[in-house]
Amino acid sequence: MEKDVLDILERPFTNVKQRQGSFGKMLDYIEGHEVIKRLQEAFNGDFNFSIIDWKVMEDEVVVLGDLTAGGLSKSAFGNKKIARNTKDDSIISIGDDVKAAATDSLKVCAKLFGVGLHLYSDKETPGSGKEKKEDEPKSNGGPNVTSATNAQLRAVVNLTRRHGIGSKDMASMLKEVAGVDKIELLDKSTASLVIKHLSSYAAAVA
Repeated sequence: MEKDVLDILERPFTNVKQRQGSFGKMLDYIEGHEVIKRLQEAFNGDFNFSIIDWKVMEDEVVVLGDLTAGGLSKSAFGNKKIARNTKDDSIISIGDDVKAAATDSLKVCAKLFGVGLHLYSDKETPGSGKEKKEDEPKSNGGPNVTSATNAQLRAVVNLTRRHGIGSKDMASMLKEVAGVDKIELLDKSTASLVIKHLSSYAAAVA
């Protein structure tokens, strides 16, 4: 990828938002439309985002999306906790939850291209006034790490579905086997370990 394109993609955002995270901590994030504007600027609008697969689970919606731009393709999972009515616990709008999960998937894919990486840096970004939060994950899109392939990601999803592994159990399994708690953080090596683990599980319960 050309350096001028990378410079645009990796340019720090000045309009970073914050939301409540786990354990009362505030987390930095970039809104979806800002990510789209950055991709449009970098690739002159010549990019495509498509949803490969999606699933409504017990308490969240999970979407696997693919972003293609500049001759490269990156896939990643996005998720959204299902919004429920506080009075009767009924689901408010699965459609809105799916759209939000798709936006989250796009943002993670864009991160693998370099968008917003300054939010995950170990060092403070000059002029940003922000430092990496302790509970924020590091990107698996670094120069020395190869992201998991689409085939590997699909294999992990299919195997977890086949064995009825929910989102909470999946996070625990990923943490134990690969040292991460989200599928989008897997690289080729750790994805292979997870697939072997799930395949061994399949053989054990067969």
